[in-house]
Amino acid sequence: MKALFKLSTSVALVACISCGGSSTPTRPASGSLAVTISGLPAGTNASVTVTGPNNFNQVVTATQTLTDLTPGNYTVTANNVMQMPYSYGGNVSGSPATISTSAGANATVTYAAITGAIQLTVIGTPTGTNPSVTVTGPGGFNQVVTGSQVLGTLVPGTYTINVTQVRASGSIVDQVYTGTGGSAAVAAGATATGAVTYSLVAGTGKLWVALFGGPLSSGRIVGYDSSQLASSGAPTPSVTIATGQPYEAVVFDRAHDAWTIDSSNTLARFTPSQLASSASPTPEVTISGPSLSNPLGLAFDSSNNAWVANYGASTLVEFTAAQLASSGAPTANVEISAAGGLFDSLATLAFDRTGNLWVASQTNNNLLMFAPALLSRSGSPTPSVILSSASLNSPVGLAFDSANNLWVSNYSGNTVVMFTAAQRTDTGSPDAAVILTGGIFSHPSCIAFDNGGNLWVVNVGSAELLKFTPAQIATSGSPTATTTITGLGTIYPELGWCSFSPAPAALPLFH
Repeated sequence: MKALFKLSTSVALVACISCGGSSTPTRPASGSLAVTISGLPAGTNASVTVTGPNNFNQVVTATQTLTDLTPGNYTVTANNVMQMPYSYGGNVSGSPATISTSAGANATVTYAAITGAIQLTVIGTPTGTNPSVTVTGPGGFNQVVTGSQVLGTLVPGTYTINVTQVRASGSIVDQVYTGTGGSAAVAAGATATGAVTYSLVAGTGKLWVALFGGPLSSGRIVGYDSSQLASSGAPTPSVTIATGQPYEAVVFDRAHDAWTIDSSNTLARFTPSQLASSASPTPEVTISGPSLSNPLGLAFDSSNNAWVANYGASTLVEFTAAQLASSGAPTANVEISAAGGLFDSLATLAFDRTGNLWVASQTNNNLLMFAPALLSRSGSPTPSVILSSASLNSPVGLAFDSANNLWVSNYSGNTVVMFTAAQRTDTGSPDAAVILTGGIFSHPSCIAFDNGGNLWVVNVGSAELLKFTPAQIATSGSPTATTTITGLGTIYPELGWCSFSPAPAALPLFH
């Protein structure tokens, strides 16, 4: 066996020697491609793809010469590159490149910005709140912004900056802030500027009370800040607006405009800017005409139409938002009169969560509910629900709490009572679920709830503003007000209608 092994080895060696030549394979002929890249910010990698024969595929991120390339045609493709705040597109020259053994080829990629940006600055939002800004633009762009930031890689074009109001929460009443929007023109490779400055909507963050005393020219609406309502006392209102009309009521619409009504058959609108400081401004809009007859109650529905209770004519009338846009003497869009004398001397009115309109009929001592279908056209429809209760005695003030209970102030009965939602589903004579009484009430008129669920009552007889906590009004009794604001009016104070601006978010106003 050993001899055979040696012989085989020798034969193999002879055969190899007889082959002649070199054992190293000959390299095929090759070429090169120089790729030159420019236009990107320093330190930014390009994204260039080179493809060619034999499935060649290589990504080039900077100027580079590719060597040892098999002869043939090579394609150079520039991919977009994002380097905030812009994206860049490349323009290629020299592709396809033909590689040969005799000469190299060249390709050039020149990058340039293809998008722009917006530097959006947002200031003025109150502590604890985020701004609500939406930016829209070309190609369906839509982005919500909650603070100052750069919006990058934007397609060139005009962008719109939309601002939504924000509420700064308060234990008694919120403050509302709004900002100015605008537009920004975006160009490739440039950063446009956009600014949103939030500021307080004047008139918000207050409890407003309408007062009248003495001469007819002494009508006014006054605003108390949260800080003034925090403890008992006789603070001077932070803002006093002299209206020059008697029997004023004050109600706010969705735009935070204050609307007053008076016995001279006029509705008047004061803008937030007119409520910024004490003055005697001329109303921006005045509505008069035959559809008003000693109006006493006012409420806005979900479409911002105004419904008015005419104390004199015992009618309910509706003015559309369009009719309220400018001064005039329009005929009411809808007028509802009493069916069979069911209501008389209408006082206040309020909408519940489902759009039903509740009305206090002072002389008849009942509460009337009109479903939305009954409010669509003029006529004398029978109310959907009629409550005639021994708990009602000259009802004038209406207010819903966050649980959809309806609270009523009895001007002559010197009580404040509550009817649950279950008690209001059908016509009947239910006893109030809660009755607040006692010597503290003296012709209570306006009632309103604050953010904490506290009930505020305007006491006309004593010209006071009283606050009762949720615990105090949970059951019937004779509670003592936890806060008493005095000095509302020392000369013949009248009905004193009131409104928080804005109303607590949990309440059904505007539903």
